[in-house]
Order: sequence, then structure tokens, then C-alpha cells
Amino acid sequence: MVVSGIATVDIRHPDFKEIEQIKVLRSNEGCHIPVKHLHRLANKHDEPLVIVEVQCGEYTGEDDIVRYEDDF
Repeated sequence: MVVSGIATVDIRHPDFKEIEQIKVLRSNEGCHIPVKHLHRLANKHDEPLVIVEVQCGEYTGEDDIVRYEDDF
């Protein structure tokens, strides 16, 4: 959920390299990222970006997070 600023979110299916969706989110907007999908968040604007990240489901621990190298 974006609190303030503008977020650009890239969402990729875990089996494909190309971007599946690009979403531009403004204040009071959010998006759902499906389980195991790769995702990247960017602030492409001068205004600071403030977000709230929420995990939901049966397990919400952080020990299953996999970080990938980013080439941008």
C-alpha cells in the first residue's frame, strides 16, 4: 500500500524472465503479488516514497525470502 509518493512495481511469473505486469501506484493504492512471483519496487520520482508492506497467508515468516540480483 502506498502511503505517499509514486511506486512502480514490476511483477514476474517465477518461470518466465519477462515482466508480466508493471503497475504504477499512487497514494492509497496497492497491489497483490501472487505467491512465488518475482517482484521489484522502484521510486522513479523526486518525491519520497512511503509504503506499507503486508504479508498474508498461513505462514508470514521472513526466513523463506529469496533475494535475486537485480541488473538495472
